[in-house]
Amino acid sequence: MIRKPDNAPSIGYHRQAVTMKSEEVTMGVIEDRLRQTRPDVEEQLLLNEDKRGIALEARRARKLRHLTVEQVAKAGGLSVDEVSAIEAPAGELPSLAALKSYAEACGAKLRVRFEKSDG
Repeated sequence: MIRKPDNAPSIGYHRQAVTMKSEEVTMGVIEDRLRQTRPDVEEQLLLNEDKRGIALEARRARKLRHLTVEQVAKAGGLSVDEVSAIEAPAGELPSLAALKSYAEACGAKLRVRFEKSDG
């Protein structure tokens, strides 16, 4: 469940939460269509699953604070390219140091957890 930060305006926050939810739904629809039309894409989607999750959470944290990419970069001591790479749904996983800087710049806490794998 997404919580409204104390300093976020209620109307803007609601609109933001709806927008983020629709982006997640859209991404799911796109992935389903890719799987149907291009079965070879499945492997790539699985490889990028962790990266997409990180990107969505990072972007959500930034948007909830109404920050621009440039503001996060400056506050976190990161380049704009590094912030963009963190928010990109594909590519290399960012370092923990970069994620921590990003989270702190967004007024958030970085949490890492281990989950039991299916295999």
